[in-house]
Amino acid sequence: MKTHQKVISTLLLTALSSPVFAERLVEPESAYDNDYISVTGFLGSRIDLDYDDGTDINDPESGLRFAQAIALNWSYKENSEGELIFSNSVRSSGDIDIYLQYLHFGGRILFQDTSPFSTSIALGVGGTHILPDSDDYSSAYAFSASAAVGMRYQLNQHFALRSDLRVYGTLLREGHTESFCSGTDCADGYLIEAELLAGIEYKF
Repeated sequence: MKTHQKVISTLLLTALSSPVFAERLVEPESAYDNDYISVTGFLGSRIDLDYDDGTDINDPESGLRFAQAIALNWSYKENSEGELIFSNSVRSSGDIDIYLQYLHFGGRILFQDTSPFSTSIALGVGGTHILPDSDDYSSAYAFSASAAVGMRYQLNQHFALRSDLRVYGTLLREGHTESFCSGTDCADGYLIEAELLAGIEYKF
């Protein structure tokens, strides 16, 4: 083979192999699948940060309360997830127990590298279901939003440990707060709660 033919052949082989080599550099093989859906079961506690119904009548108890939640996450794009979360807790107002349930849809941004440990931030919007455990009061729905910071430790390809600190803000209209105070003396207001959760994630 002539010298110029060898040079041309070498250049062609280099040109053909370079994209493959570059792709391997940009997207190295990973132990975890980047296209996934995950389900997480959480347990934890919730506490009031601020509450205002426009009156000072019969404010709800503001101590730590048991909470449980379930979250559905799915890969959206690189380092981003979609999220649907449902969380439930029971609070007391006088002699009445009130179930406060959040259903929020949102997204999560992941901060991760090659280690199994990662952190994240999340935002969500949705609704609050106010369900008094009493025949004297009816249930109600209110608009709410949430923000969260989270940690994840990937145990293997399918299982991970997760922890979330989430803050919920609910806008209360007249009628939503009748379970929290007396008669018709309740005005418009808001409820802000914080929730610390820990759980196990399973990734499909």
